[in-house]
Amino acid sequence: MDLGIKGASAIISGGTQGIGLAIVQSLLSEGVKITAFSRKKVNIKSAEKKLTDYSEQIQFIQGDILSEKDRKNILKNHISNYKSLDFLINNAGQSIKTGTTEKKWSDSFESNITSHALLTDEAIKYLEKSKFGASIVNISSIFGRESGGSPHYNASKSAMISFSKSYSNLLIKKGIRVNSIAPGSIRFPNGSWDKRVKSDPSGMKKFIQQFIPAGRFGTVEEIANVVTFLISPKASWIVGATINVDGGQSRSNI
Repeated sequence: MDLGIKGASAIISGGTQGIGLAIVQSLLSEGVKITAFSRKKVNIKSAEKKLTDYSEQIQFIQGDILSEKDRKNILKNHISNYKSLDFLINNAGQSIKTGTTEKKWSDSFESNITSHALLTDEAIKYLEKSKFGASIVNISSIFGRESGGSPHYNASKSAMISFSKSYSNLLIKKGIRVNSIAPGSIRFPNGSWDKRVKSDPSGMKKFIQQFIPAGRFGTVEEIANVVTFLISPKASWIVGATINVDGGQSRSNI
């Protein structure tokens, strides 16, 4: 299927490993020009080696989404290089495991929602000029819809879903669609689920049997495929939705 996005351009946060890298690879295969950014130089170097065949189609920038200066620099570099912005995928985020309770809450919201909202605000003036039909996809979690993770992670991912719906109603008037994806438990090398499988294989086997009806962890490619469709004109009537991609793991019926 021709998704109609060849020649478009996208910015992807956290685009050097895991789900973000899979999204990058999927969009590159569709002919999308990409700016991917990450805080860690080592992750950028690793991603560059994996994507040498696409070196003329992608630029990597070392930048922290928490930094206003870096957010503006990322947008400036993207527009300078590709002249327009059509898609924004807000993927970066983390589950805060250390620090005081107060710091966990503030860091969780800063990493998983506030910084993405501010980047989105900066990007709107470029997205509304898109000739492809601009689209924003925010990566949340099934635990943003129901319990399962830590309270501060759940709350920040729930805020991401609410933010997506609220902004979708505002930005569709500018021709910008906003949606979110809620992944379930996704395993990839060196990711949290991969580490748990290696440290407790029998426990993780029981976890899958009890909580994932499909009988396995999801893959990053399964998330990336949905994102790629969702940003495309083929999904033109999907606005303000949150799509679970979880192998039946979520228990909610909404």
